[in-house]
Amino acid sequence: MKMPAIFIGHGSPMNAIEHNQYTEAWTELGRRFEPKAILMISAHWFTEGVLTQNEEHPKKINDMYGFPEALYTLSYPVTSDASLTESLISILGDTVSISDGWGSDHGSWSVLVHMYPEHNIPVVQLSVNRRGTPREQYEIGQKISHLREEGYMVIGSGNVVHNLGQIRWDMDGALPWAKSFDDAIENAIRNKAYEDVIDYHQYGEPASLSVPTPDHYFPLLNILGAVSPSDQLTVFNKGYEYGSLSMTGYLFE
Repeated sequence: MKMPAIFIGHGSPMNAIEHNQYTEAWTELGRRFEPKAILMISAHWFTEGVLTQNEEHPKKINDMYGFPEALYTLSYPVTSDASLTESLISILGDTVSISDGWGSDHGSWSVLVHMYPEHNIPVVQLSVNRRGTPREQYEIGQKISHLREEGYMVIGSGNVVHNLGQIRWDMDGALPWAKSFDDAIENAIRNKAYEDVIDYHQYGEPASLSVPTPDHYFPLLNILGAVSPSDQLTVFNKGYEYGSLSMTGYLFE
């Protein structure tokens, strides 16, 4: 069975231990699909070059600070998948390297704890290359797209809008520039105008404010590259946290 390609807006790490409209949608995704393994592209593994993992049991990384103790003590043990790692090496060749110095970061486990709470699905992470261009991120997605035909789910975990410097802790909804950019990207994706998503700088100030650094945006481009022409699109979790974080997710199946 062909598995979906999914972009998930993961938002605050607190979503790992909360139950809300966003986590309910993640839970429903887990109920619907049972992949043989997950390829996770998380914004929080932001590296020089493209890296992947070969460690059998990647450690949980608490890559966040100042949160409640329950978040740090939460357990989500991960088992890797050697066959998936081998496929990545075969597909990406010498553009990817093995690195077992990372693990499972909160861009991964904060979502998967809701999707697959029994932690029974193997997970391999692929890093986001900080030196890569938007075009190169999209092309990586194209190269790995056939993994979906082999029973692997491909997930990009980030946020279309992610500006921690503009957070409004007491705000419901989005700042105007955040909504403008999030809506523009959604409109482009609905119209399959993926070139506009790749060339996101064309949206001017809303783009520069929404994507001050590309770590949380690039996983979306990986996912769009992995999309097939026949895929059906579902937009989910259209919403915002603290004014400057978009939770919007995209399911392609």
